[in-house]
Amino acid sequence: MDNAKYHKGRPRGTPNSRQCKRTLQEACVAYGIPFEEKGIQERLVAKAVGGHRVVFTPPHHSDLQPIELVIVKGQVGRRYADGTGLSEVKARLEEAFDDLKPSSIQGCIKASEVKLQKLYDHLVEIDAFESDEDSSAQSSGATDDSDCEYSS
Repeated sequence: MDNAKYHKGRPRGTPNSRQCKRTLQEACVAYGIPFEEKGIQERLVAKAVGGHRVVFTPPHHSDLQPIELVIVKGQVGRRYADGTGLSEVKARLEEAFDDLKPSSIQGCIKASEVKLQKLYDHLVEIDAFESDEDSSAQSSGATDDSDCEYSS
């Protein structure tokens, strides 16, 4: 998740991450929220062991998450204000998904792919530049002071 304010607001009495897992599970039962005993971390590890590559987008880069483009730029994010309740957000989400067209989803995916490719190209360019600097330093006879012995 990015740091949008509507990701952070919670109703009073909402359990928080500082509480133990058992307390959170009890809250889920009390509110009728289904949950799996096996947590996300265990599932991610199982996926990795099974040969899948588990990756996370960096913080503050919701533009690399296509679903965020749909929600943030759509009806939900723009209508959020202090005091907006969870039930209102849920209703707006359901409305937004009902109105969502496949072409909009494809456009968001394409936009994210383009941004991701630009980011990747930039990182490759930086790596190549750093590699060139290392090669240049070695060929010019420059030494790293940590390898030198000297006495005072």
